[in-house]
Amino acid sequence: CAIYTTNSMLKAEKKLVGTAELLAGRSSHSVSSVSLEGGLERLKTGLSQEGHTLSAGQEEAIRHLVDAGQLKCIVGYAGAGKTTALEACRDIWEDAGYRVYGLAPTGRAAQNLEGSGIESQTLHKFLKAFEEGRCQYNTNSILVLDEAGMVDVERFDKFLGAVQTLGVKAVVVGDGAQLQPVEAGPAFRLVTERVGVSRLEEIVRQKEDWQKEATVLFGQQESQK
Repeated sequence: CAIYTTNSMLKAEKKLVGTAELLAGRSSHSVSSVSLEGGLERLKTGLSQEGHTLSAGQEEAIRHLVDAGQLKCIVGYAGAGKTTALEACRDIWEDAGYRVYGLAPTGRAAQNLEGSGIESQTLHKFLKAFEEGRCQYNTNSILVLDEAGMVDVERFDKFLGAVQTLGVKAVVVGDGAQLQPVEAGPAFRLVTERVGVSRLEEIVRQKEDWQKEATVLFGQQESQK
């Protein structure tokens, strides 16, 4: 089917993608192998005590997010273990001397992100503080933007602009097939199509095969099957 847009939106989308590619290409905010492997070992031990294991996809996602780079993205279905992966990343970053903060497009999503032990606020509040010169984040800060699929092009561009100015590392998390932005532009999809992204597709929350299959189909917007 045909896809229509406007010149102004096309220009905004190109600017967004350009900023994302620039940030993703910057090798910064690295962690030592000691911090990384120590964090993974602590996570595996904790999961083992609860009768669980760390999936290969979760470990790959963790390694991707904490690897050097000013912008990292992760895409995953609900139930694929994003919360566990973020908890481990927070532990690794803090061990390496960084401070981790969370952002989300809604208050409820920000509360959910705090379930990973990450102090969080809404994206709107963060952008307002940045515009007023009240942000205290710096190169030792990690900003995790959750439910990023709900963020429109204009706000996503403002977020990346703030990341660029402050020198923080941005970790963008979401599921492109979940709730879409109310305003114009599929920003999360545009960004993840152009920069390196880790995908969490193995469902770990459900135990029955039919439940896992249903979760994947819902995530792919193919629930009619």
